[in-house]
Amino acid sequence: MNKAAFVILSLTLSACTVGPEYQKPQNNFFDNWFSSGSSVSSQDAVQTNWWQVFNDPLLQKYIDQAAVHNKDVQIALTNIKRARASKRESQSGLLPSIGSNAQATRSKSSSANSSFNSGEIRNVYDAGFDASWEIDLFGGTRRAIEASNARIDSAIASYHDIMLSSLSDVARNYYEARGTQKRIAITQKNVNLLKQTHALIKKRAEIGEASEFDVTRARGEYQTTQARLPNLQADLQASIFSLSILLGLPPEALLDEMKSVKPLPTPPDIVPVGLRS
Repeated sequence: MNKAAFVILSLTLSACTVGPEYQKPQNNFFDNWFSSGSSVSSQDAVQTNWWQVFNDPLLQKYIDQAAVHNKDVQIALTNIKRARASKRESQSGLLPSIGSNAQATRSKSSSANSSFNSGEIRNVYDAGFDASWEIDLFGGTRRAIEASNARIDSAIASYHDIMLSSLSDVARNYYEARGTQKRIAITQKNVNLLKQTHALIKKRAEIGEASEFDVTRARGEYQTTQARLPNLQADLQASIFSLSILLGLPPEALLDEMKSVKPLPTPPDIVPVGLRS
């Protein structure tokens, strides 16, 4: 077989890749929901920056911080970089391999060994260059590149999933913190009212218009409601601690900023749900 035929045969074989081609799985979803005409949801496209519909600057600030400093998001970004580096490594198998080496020696003859040119200094230099290229005969390298592309897509999908989950947790903990603040305010108001009621019934008992049972019951309602406050305060701190960690901050970092009581962000009247899939 001559050289031309060998080259043609090698190129023909290199075009053949071992194994079946990857087929993307098909997901069969209906375009519409079974129930239509809902007054609270629509099939409009979901807004990517969904947190902006609440018009809460502080929530927007926390979302922006979490998108950059959240530890899980940073790990996901690192996995994408690692997958891309793996692809570059796989692609290198299609390129020629080039190597070189160089060395130098310096010697001096001894008069004890030879009386000819004794004491002469000799410099010897040696340099080499080589290149090699292995034909991807059975498509192993191309399959490795395809696998690397799949790993990149998987890492990007995981990044989007972690980003969505992290930002949703930020919004959820923010909502829980604001909701707990509202519960604390309502409970504290009830405590003040029950305290006044207990004092009033106690004065009525002193003049004989209320029984000791009425005083005891009023005191019990006041103390029971007051006992709920420490648990609510603990729930508030837990939500703030979780929110801080989601932003990549120490747990107590947001205590001062979240101290002021603000109303719950108002959701839109109609929520876009997008496609059913």
